[in-house]
Amino acid sequence: MTGIDVKHFTYCPLITYYERVMHFRERVTEAMKKGEEVDKDVALQFVYPTLKPKEVERKPFLFSRKWRISGVPDFLLIFPGYVVPLDVKDTDKVNRDHKLQVFFYCLILEENGKVPKAGFLYYTSLKKLVMYAYTADERKEVIEFLARIKNIIQGKRPKVRQPVSKCENCGFRHVCKPTIRGKLAYA
Repeated sequence: MTGIDVKHFTYCPLITYYERVMHFRERVTEAMKKGEEVDKDVALQFVYPTLKPKEVERKPFLFSRKWRISGVPDFLLIFPGYVVPLDVKDTDKVNRDHKLQVFFYCLILEENGKVPKAGFLYYTSLKKLVMYAYTADERKEVIEFLARIKNIIQGKRPKVRQPVSKCENCGFRHVCKPTIRGKLAYA
């Protein structure tokens, strides 16, 4: 399982099902193309003078044997006595899936003996750095998500009810074909 699996599951559990069980590949959307073109180093121009990390690792590969999970945050900020994963997003709104993705990285770091106090997200469109404290509650939430994702990977198709807006730019909409009722989509 990867950080992308957590992000996708949080956005819509069916993405996890289509990718991990059905082995479908998501159609690349305009929003995805735009996100890939983002200059992630712009976040460092904001982070260095503000937070003054001792060291920064770019694209570190993180792995937990215990949970059998891995991920690659955009950056790992190293401070005396603790570390903070930083992911860069090109969107104009702070999303829950982004938050859980950085907490996922925190869990891996913790399992490897590091002390993650928080997760950072830098939103290039907003020119905004958001910090989320990593506590026992966030750790528990990530572990619960891992169990739910594992159920899907083992073949259990989730039922989904969510805002239609999530389906509008989804690369799996042509496969999913959700039923739309008002502002909600059911699949």
